[in-house]
Amino acid sequence: MGHDDLDKDTKSDSLKETQILSKLATLETNSILVGRFKVLSLQGCGRFGCVYKAKDLQLDSDVAIKVLHQHLVSDTSLRNFKNEILTLRQLSHPNIVRVHEYYESDDCHFITMDWIEGDSLNDWLEKHHPLSADLIDSLVEQLIQALSVTESKGINHKDLKPENILIDEQQQLYIADFGIATAIGEKASSVIAGTPHYSPPEYLESGKVSKSIDIYAFGLILHELITGKAPYKAQTQEQLIQEKYQQQKLNLDSKYSKYNAVIGACTSPLDTARPESVAQVKELISENLKPESANKTSLKALFGLVIIAIAGIAGYFIYSSKTEEGAGKLVATAQSETKSLTILPFVTEGTSAEPWLTNGLPIFVSNELSGSPKLRIIGFERSKETLDLLGYKQPLDDAKLKVIAELTQSSYLLQTNIIAIGPTEFQVDVNLIQVVGSGLQSDSVYSFQSKKDAIAQKFNQVPQMVSNRLGLKTIEDIETLPQGISLKTLSEIEFLLGKGDLSKAKAELKGLLKATPSYARGWLQLGQIEAAEGNILSAEPALQKALEFSRENSLVKSMAQAELQLLSEDIDGAINTYQEVLKQLPNNHETRFSLAQLFIEQQSFEEAERELNTIVKSDENHPQAWYELAKVSIWQGNTQEAVDNYLVKALVTAKKLKDKQLEGDVLNAFGVAYHRLGQLDDALDYYQQGLVFRKAVKDARGVVTSLSNLAAVYAVKGDYEKAEASLLNALEENKSRNDAVKQADLFNELGVIAEEQGFYQKALDHFRASLSIRMKLDDDWLKAESLNNVAYIFFLLSDEEQATIYWEQARAYYQKVDDPVGVIRVDENMAQLDLQKGHWQKAYQSYQAALKKSEELNLLEEAIVAKAYLAKIAFLQSNFESPLQELETIKDELKDRQDVRGQVEFSLWLAEWSLLIGDYERSDAVLKELEPLMVQENNRSQQLIYQTYQARLELYRGQDSGIPQEISLDNITAKAGLEHLIYLFEYAVLSNDTDANKNMVFNRADILFKQYDLDLHKFYHLRKLILSGFYFAQHNDIEQLEQTLNRTLLLNRGVGTYWRSYQVDRLQSIYYKTNNNTAEAQESSQQAVAKITELLQQLPEQQRQHFISLQGRYFKNDNMMEQLYDK
Repeated sequence: MGHDDLDKDTKSDSLKETQILSKLATLETNSILVGRFKVLSLQGCGRFGCVYKAKDLQLDSDVAIKVLHQHLVSDTSLRNFKNEILTLRQLSHPNIVRVHEYYESDDCHFITMDWIEGDSLNDWLEKHHPLSADLIDSLVEQLIQALSVTESKGINHKDLKPENILIDEQQQLYIADFGIATAIGEKASSVIAGTPHYSPPEYLESGKVSKSIDIYAFGLILHELITGKAPYKAQTQEQLIQEKYQQQKLNLDSKYSKYNAVIGACTSPLDTARPESVAQVKELISENLKPESANKTSLKALFGLVIIAIAGIAGYFIYSSKTEEGAGKLVATAQSETKSLTILPFVTEGTSAEPWLTNGLPIFVSNELSGSPKLRIIGFERSKETLDLLGYKQPLDDAKLKVIAELTQSSYLLQTNIIAIGPTEFQVDVNLIQVVGSGLQSDSVYSFQSKKDAIAQKFNQVPQMVSNRLGLKTIEDIETLPQGISLKTLSEIEFLLGKGDLSKAKAELKGLLKATPSYARGWLQLGQIEAAEGNILSAEPALQKALEFSRENSLVKSMAQAELQLLSEDIDGAINTYQEVLKQLPNNHETRFSLAQLFIEQQSFEEAERELNTIVKSDENHPQAWYELAKVSIWQGNTQEAVDNYLVKALVTAKKLKDKQLEGDVLNAFGVAYHRLGQLDDALDYYQQGLVFRKAVKDARGVVTSLSNLAAVYAVKGDYEKAEASLLNALEENKSRNDAVKQADLFNELGVIAEEQGFYQKALDHFRASLSIRMKLDDDWLKAESLNNVAYIFFLLSDEEQATIYWEQARAYYQKVDDPVGVIRVDENMAQLDLQKGHWQKAYQSYQAALKKSEELNLLEEAIVAKAYLAKIAFLQSNFESPLQELETIKDELKDRQDVRGQVEFSLWLAEWSLLIGDYERSDAVLKELEPLMVQENNRSQQLIYQTYQARLELYRGQDSGIPQEISLDNITAKAGLEHLIYLFEYAVLSNDTDANKNMVFNRADILFKQYDLDLHKFYHLRKLILSGFYFAQHNDIEQLEQTLNRTLLLNRGVGTYWRSYQVDRLQSIYYKTNNNTAEAQESSQQAVAKITELLQQLPEQQRQHFISLQGRYFKNDNMMEQLYDK
């Protein structure tokens, strides 16, 4: 790939650069960026950064990376830069260097792009000029194609020049750095002016960026392709500006004279005299390439330039004559294909803008015209919102009309002007404006004079007139309103509905329907209002009236039928109704969008995606469809597709419409997508950007959601302080909304944050606050979730009774709402209780059933939990090999999913199990791998377990470092506390410390251990008794040994097969030997040796040695070790 224009010998007053850049830090060859890109060579440095050739180690392919100059980097510029990169990723064309992605590594910010093997056009021209006419034509065509694509996306290069154009050996061109100047923002443009030769004079003078900036550069590049040089001789920027305004007369060789007019038009000193679009440039080229017009080209082009200049100075296009001839042309061009029509807000002059007139009538016209199968209507509500977002005020000039047509993808616009011509008299003109090429053609549909109160009734004819003018026929022939209905009254109702004043609209409708009960659309509207207010008993009869009075196959009848089906929760029926409507009205996007929403509600995501794609196919700037497509894609698991495609297009649409609300929603959705992809820094960045936009438009609901999302990322990153602060801010923001559901959600999230940190009482308080709110709501699933959360905290606090009560209630609610996932989670939680109490068989059956159901439902997380606990049960029952393999697989799966908490939990299991079977190396490696995650997770209970396993590893290796420090067990899970206490008992038995120190440690642990519910933690109780037995044996305390042994034997029988039972047999042998019962001692010893031997057969040699060596440290005055070594 080529490089930016920065010559080694550039001087500060030259026209190459207007400012010297300081010496730039460059990357070392063979360095690796973000663990993926290996730097191969520096290609060059320029205005915005340095370009390197690099190897993508993941894809094994060459890429170009552009590293941004450090002085261009700031929080604001980076935020803008990332947004623009999303837009640039849309540019996929053979003649454009494709931008891949933005990355950040330490203080290095860079983007990756296609690697092009070739030269810059600047260097290539020096070697190959002059060029043949055919080659110039080919290069021009390639440039035009690339610029057409970028213009259609609303992207300007702003720095187009031969140095930024690459060419390969096949003479294919590639424009590089598209949009980079825009992406970098003001910081770059204000510091470095760039190469001025290819910039128009108005830009050099004032920094004004006209839409023809790239067209101007194209004209100069075309000149350079032909002549091999730029047309200017100036030595300073002031002289250059003067030359540009003087516009030197072109004197091209005769074989290139066909480009005279093109270059002249494109490089005109007045931006209003240049072609307005690439399409006009292409048209100009085509005209001048026609052989029969070759001799007329100069005069014709000159005349064209004059016309363009005049049009530019005047600043508007002149409508064609509003005559019957014009009307005839419109009808004549009406074809069978679908047409699209935007209903513009009415223009009123000299009269007060009464809502029924400015809002109600346009809505009426929109509704009436929506019954045509060959017409796509962009109704008044959307057109008004578009004008408001763009800041456009009526009346609209041609340029703004064309923008509206482009944004709505409309071929026609309906514009109505109402002008006061006297105290009570008004002139009304209804015009149909057609977009023809790059211009507009206007035709009068209806023109009349009327009193204000009579305007509405006359408008009853407008929908049919428009339909006739377009050569269309509606499903139900448009007829006059029922006798006695005032269109003014209907318009007032439409206005009230539009602004959400349902109570006033309902009152007006009831009065209207009382006088004219046969008005079907009125009954439909009344039914919809009653349903929206939750008055189902009133909504149903109104909708039945709409069915009764509407005609067969009418849109009103279908909509009333669908509303009734939705009220009865017959989603399938409503879907069928909408589909029948769309068979007759395939271009009714409002109905299609509603259908997509129903598919989403049913989680029929493929069907929803199909409907939404149908919408954007004909309306690529639809304000919601791309956004909804992105959400559907994320829900389907195609998150990367959402990031690379749908969200990019949604963001572009939001920017085009200047819709800050939508932009905030899309940025938040980017955050959701990156969150799911595990790219937490990107997720955080986009959530924060979305929050800024949502605050700016005072979207309280969106602000609460963004703060909640930010909290989720902070929590995963282990920054619990920020997570909690975000949620508390969200709670405060939510107060003004009086949203009980969200309030409960936020308390629930605060509970999760507290639980993850090990603040269990605090978590319990938050979960109970959430439960208290949810029990008053009509949502059984939310009740189930809160009951499950409260139960789990009681479980962690070792309150078996409360945990069981709440879990049983949670299961009942999950079953009530038919949520198998919730039931599985509760069953898995309650199985933990059974396992802790030593009810292995019951726990095993519960986890087996959970695993089977999880796999049937494709529930990955629930399946992982079931597999892990089944492995634990197998390990406890003396099966060492397969559980460790299962746990390794689970750990890797969680790592791929970037589930930090899960990785920590099950990696700690793996470290412990490896340690217990003598695999000290693996245990050490797992603990070291865990270290950064422990810092990130910041859970006090898990950190205590981690520290305990580290200390136990040192103890087993004989490297214990002195008496353990006293640790507070407040706000620590029972498991973490008991693990720590078991280690203290091990220290008292296995360490080389003094007897006095070991006695002190044992007594401290013994006191603390009694504080726990030992019936709920039988395995810890059994381990404590076994260790106590060896402690008393070492101290020859036969009485305590006997008491401990009796309790141990009783408890061991209750838990069934247990891999540590060999230690119980050994303690029996020691006890019998001290009582001179040689036969019993020998039998118990043989049983212990047999069990150990069976365990050792599963272990490699080194682990066997570690395992045997450790047994010798429990007790030294029996012959156990001799028997083991004999074996």
